[in-house]
This record gives sequence, structure tokens and C-alpha cells, in this order.
Amino acid sequence: MVWDLAFVSANLASVWNGVSQRKQAGELAKGQLKANTDPTREQQEHQSRIEEMRRDLQLAANRQNLAIQQENLEFQRWRFQKEKELQAALAAYNRETQIALASCQRETALSLPEVNKLFENWPLTIVPKQILGSHSGNGPIPLRILISPPVINFDCFDNFANIPIPRVESFLCQEIRDFLDQHYAPEDALRPTVFLDGAFESKKYRGGSSVQVLFGMLRSEPILILESEIDGDYLNFRFAYWGLGDTSPIYKTVFSQLEYRKSFVKSAQVRAKEWKKGYELLKTQGRNPKEFNELDTFNLELYEIEQQLKAIGADVSQLRHRYKISNDDCKDFFKFLAVYHCLVISWITDFYYLNHYEISPILPKILFNLVKDFNEQEASKELIHKIIVSYKELYERLGNSRSHWAPDFLLQVANLYVTSADLDEAKALIRESILSWLKLHKVAPPDISEFQSLVEAMHPLLGVEDKSYVDLLNQLLPQIYEHNYPDLNLIIEQASALRKERAGTPFSFETVTVDRQGNEIRRETYIARSFTETLPQTVSLEMVIIPSGEFMMGSPETEDERSGDEGPQHRVAVQSFLMGKYPITQEQWRVVAALRLVKRHIEADPSHFKGKDRPVEQASWLDAEEFCLRVSEATGRTYRLPSEAEWEYACRAGTQTPFAFGETITSDLANFNGNYTYASAPEGKYRQQTTDVGSFLPNAFGLYDMHGNVWEWCLDHWHDQYNGAPTDGSAWLTKNENSSRILRGGSWFPYPRWCRSAYRGFNSPDIRYDIMGFRVVCDSPGI
Repeated sequence: MVWDLAFVSANLASVWNGVSQRKQAGELAKGQLKANTDPTREQQEHQSRIEEMRRDLQLAANRQNLAIQQENLEFQRWRFQKEKELQAALAAYNRETQIALASCQRETALSLPEVNKLFENWPLTIVPKQILGSHSGNGPIPLRILISPPVINFDCFDNFANIPIPRVESFLCQEIRDFLDQHYAPEDALRPTVFLDGAFESKKYRGGSSVQVLFGMLRSEPILILESEIDGDYLNFRFAYWGLGDTSPIYKTVFSQLEYRKSFVKSAQVRAKEWKKGYELLKTQGRNPKEFNELDTFNLELYEIEQQLKAIGADVSQLRHRYKISNDDCKDFFKFLAVYHCLVISWITDFYYLNHYEISPILPKILFNLVKDFNEQEASKELIHKIIVSYKELYERLGNSRSHWAPDFLLQVANLYVTSADLDEAKALIRESILSWLKLHKVAPPDISEFQSLVEAMHPLLGVEDKSYVDLLNQLLPQIYEHNYPDLNLIIEQASALRKERAGTPFSFETVTVDRQGNEIRRETYIARSFTETLPQTVSLEMVIIPSGEFMMGSPETEDERSGDEGPQHRVAVQSFLMGKYPITQEQWRVVAALRLVKRHIEADPSHFKGKDRPVEQASWLDAEEFCLRVSEATGRTYRLPSEAEWEYACRAGTQTPFAFGETITSDLANFNGNYTYASAPEGKYRQQTTDVGSFLPNAFGLYDMHGNVWEWCLDHWHDQYNGAPTDGSAWLTKNENSSRILRGGSWFPYPRWCRSAYRGFNSPDIRYDIMGFRVVCDSPGI
């Protein structure tokens, strides 16, 4: 066996140090009698017990912190769901209370004598009882919708065409019926409505007085009243609304003093311009256009005169009343009114069902189709803006009590802004939506203010329950951002798979703690989680989930038989990763060696001590690297050797003692040269060969053979001390790829001190010995 000289030199120095320390221990033993008479002995023993208790408490705290960190992500998801369920339960209780209150109010109203008659100031054509007693069943209480349409005097138009005009109310009612049947039908299980068309008596009370009369009798019934009226040359449009349990109605103006006759004129001008091509064709043929279309010919000639006068700065405002108005122009105006009515109906119906039943709004989804053929673009923009503002007010009003639907709701509002082409406001709302989503999931937003970083911060916590939210986010992002964001549904699929992987399969195990004499002082049962990778020929590679955490890397100066290269101690933060439960076995090596070559050839059976469950040995660092590359290619996951920091963190498993098992180690706990001892432990077995992996107890992370059996290769290049070492758990590399690589854990051959958690060995990356093997880790995103 030929050893690397540097390695041999370091190990010989270690042996000499061990001999020197054992001599010192003998000298100390000779002075034991004197120590027994030392008056400070009892105080020293007491202090020693205190220190031991402190170590035990710190060990317990470390293990608890590690467990908390391991479960923290899933805990936050669980907490979010429970808070959401609690808010839903509170909302359901509030709804039941409102329904009970409405029932009492209904019974009171039904007991009044006027409930069965049309009394003097009652503004409807139906008696109150017909509304109060109309709901039955266990579904949502439907929103009742009434309209009070305007009365238009067409005699005010000087040039009105002598054509029959449809009634405004009839037109509005049919348009509203069609709209409700499509989106809010009476039989709809989620958002039922009842349209009481023709119920308003236009000759009786209107406005605020009628609202108060209706509310006084019908406060138990959720009602929306749409009221439009002509006031001279102007049109005013208002609505009144109250829901379950409301103590007063909402009565608001949607728009006022709209010069409605301009809509007729504008429609006439549009038709005249459309007629222009036919007009010019007939003129070219020497025909009189009035013989074919007198109305539009008249309006076109008037329009062109108007444009000529405007070009020279003349006032043409009085000419507008001279356009001839047709039946089609009336229908355009009626359509304008109908769109306004449907917008407000959808807006308030969404509000009612969101507020009382937590049913998501649908207006943002149908808004574009509702207004796309709307000629009055300026008027529609004004109404859309008011609706959007009202949605934001609703969010602010209900945000505290219903915070868990805030992210979805804000995206719905952002979608409204996208529809209205206000992309800056849409961006602000999407950002606010994601921030509220992160806040609900107890995730601090990233320091980087870029929007991309916010989206990426969501990735680890996205789940299938977020699909509806993600669908809308996927829809909005490409419309307002140039950045090519990945499909978040794909992130959900990956995150779900990774969470399943992170959760792994739980397994329980026992581990022990020993004192300096090697006596068992504590036996504990732990639960860890593992993920099993299936290699070719159904050979399993068990990977244990190692939680993230911090630890002090290296050994303290007071540790027995330490080496100078184990310091200075420094704190290292390690992210969660997967690590092989055992060193790589000969069976695992054999099936991977048969896979496609990536960088170099590896022998199928290099080991000196044969056995499929024994660790592979006589594998160089370069051989181990090739093994990882082949497994990565075959599985689609990134497998590699651990960094030195990851290895020591995993070996310690939350301990600060020289070994994961405590102050010493015995040959009952690991495979090493038992002819030599550490601390005050007794001598044990020297097996002179490797043993099957898993033959001894694991550490508190569920990892086997971290002490002894075979030395384990790490990624790092050799450095003779830790000054300048990374503190994030990454490998410490140099530019010289031929530099010696780190070995950790000891083997079946050396002394127990070399098996300590902090002990560091090294050798050339191409060297092979029957004491050298390795285990792998897996970089799986989200673990």
C-alpha cells in the first residue's frame, strides 16, 4: 500500500500526539490520590456536572431548532390553511347571524297590515308580501333587482323621423334578462338573482323617498334598484342597494347631467359617415341619393357643412339639433343605457355574493365582452373607473376580516385595469397582490425590489390550492411585463413534487449518547425522513433529508487530541439538502459503473473487501466524481460529493462533542481500530476490514457510518486551516484542480481520534486505497 506522503506525515503526527497524550494521562492517574484529598475536587466535579448539563441542554435546543427548521415550511402552509379556514368559519357564522336577523325582520314585516296591499306611498306595482315570501330553500338568498327607467320625450327633437319608437323600459328589460340568464340566472347555485321587471310604478314616488319606503318594508331582502331619469337635456343614473343585515341602504349616483341628446346626434353622425360611400357612388352615377336614403343623405350633407364651418372657426353648436334622428339612433342610446345597467348589476351582484357568501366576482372576467361594442367609449371608461375604485374600496373595507382572499381579489381588480388599458395601475395592484400573498404565507419579501424577485419568492410555497390564483397571474403577467416569466403552474407541479420529496418517507431509529468512559447515558428515538432514488436494476439509493441550520465548524482548542488544522472554529449556515443514508455500496457502484461514460472509465468491482452491502472502496476522488455525474444524468437530479462543511454538519447532527455519540466512541458504535481508545473508553474490537453499511447505530439525523468504516471524499481542496473558509456551507475550492481533496470520518484502519467529527484528512484526487469510499448528496431545488 503506497500512501500520499503529506497524508502519512499528518497521520504520523497525529499518532505521536495520541501517544504523548496517553502518557500525560498516565501521569495524571499517578496523581489521583493527591487529587482525592484536594479540597477543590468537589467544586470541580460540581462544575463539571453543570457543564455537562449545559451541553445536554444545548444539544436538546439544537435538535429542537433543527426540527423546527425542517418543518417550518410545511408549518407555514398548514398555518395559512388553518387561518383561512378560521376566517371562512367566522364569515359563515356572520352570514348565519345575518340570515337569522333577516328572518326576524321578515316575520315582523309579514305581520304588518299593509303587507298584503298597495298602500298610498308604495312605489311598486306588487304588494310587499310577494317579495317577502318569494324565497324558499337552503341556497343563497337571491338578490332582487328592480329598475326605474327614464321617460324620454322624443318631441324635443326637431327633426325626428316619423318611425315607431320602442319603449325604453321594454328594451332595457329584455337586455337585462338576457344578461342575467347568461351570468346570474335565478336557478344559478352560486349567484342567483330575481329580476322584478315592470315592478316600479313610474307615476309614484321615485328617488330617495321611494328607497326609504322600500327599505322600511323590505330590509330583510337583499335588493338592488337601478334608477335613471331625464331632467331637461340631461340624464341622471343612480342605484340603491342593501344586503343582509344592513342597517341602512346605499344610495349613490353613477353619473349625472349626461347630455343624452348628444348620444342621438353622435349616432346620427356615425350613420351618415357610413353612408358616404353609397352617397358618392350614386352621385357619380348621376342619381339623387335622397331617393335611396333621404335621412342619412340629409345628415351627411349637414355633417359636411358643419365640418367646413368648424374648419374656419365658426360656432356649430346649434346645428346639432338639426340632425334627423331615427329608430336605430334610439336603439343605440337604449343599448348605451342597457350596458350601464348590466355593468352596475354585475358590480353590485358580485359585491353582494362576495361580501355575504365569499363567492368570487365574475365581472372582471366578462367586462371586456360587455363593453367591447359600446359606442360611448368615454362614458364607459368613466363607469369602469368608478367600478374599479369601488372594488379597491371593497378590498380596503373587508381586507382585515377576509385577508386570505385579498391576493385573489387584488388580481381581479388588476384585471379590470388591464381591460381598461391602465397598465401602471395594474402593475401596482399585481405587486400588492403578491406582497399580500407572501405576507399571508409568513414570507418576508426579498430585499431586491424587482418584480421578478417577488415572483421567485413565491415558488417554494406554491401548491395546487393556488391554481386559480396562478392561472390569473399567468394570464396577466405577459400582458403587462416584457420579462418572459415561467409558467407558474409548472412551478406548482415542480413544487408539489419537491414538497412530496421533501416530506419523504418517515423512518424511526434509535441513537445513543455515551460519556467519557464509553458508557451509555442516554438512548433516544428519532424520526427522520428519507427519499429513495431508484438506480438501474431497481437498486435503491436512500437519501436522508438533512434540515438547514447553523453550527460551529471545527473543534474547540480544549478538545482532546485535536489537530491545528481543525481551527479556528467558525459559524457556518447550511441549507437543507439530501445526503446518502449510507456510504455508497458495492452493489450501487456496480449498476452505476454500467451506465454511459461521462468523463472517465471506472472499474465495475474495484473493492478489496467484497460484499454487495459493504462500502465501495479503492475509489479515487475522480472515480467518485464520475459516479455522481452518471447518477445525475440517469435521474435528472444533481448528485455530487458533499462539501466539507455539509459533511461535518451532517456528521455532528446537532452535537458539539467530539463524536455524534458523545465524548468518546467505542467499537460497538463504529468500525475502527479498537486497539486504541479515545478519552477514557475501553479497548474494543479491531475488525481489520470493512463491515456492511448500517451495522451500527445512526446519528441523530439518521445517517449511518459517519464515524469509521471508510474515509469519505468531500468536494473541497485541502487548506491547512479555516481562515478565509466559506461560511455558507459551500465547498472551498482553489484554481488548481490537481490539489489534494478532503477526506472525512476515519475508517476501519486508523485510531478513534481520526474518526472525530472535526478531524480532517486529505489525499490526491487520483489515489485509491481500501480505506477510502464516499457518500453522495443531492441538490434538489426546494428541499
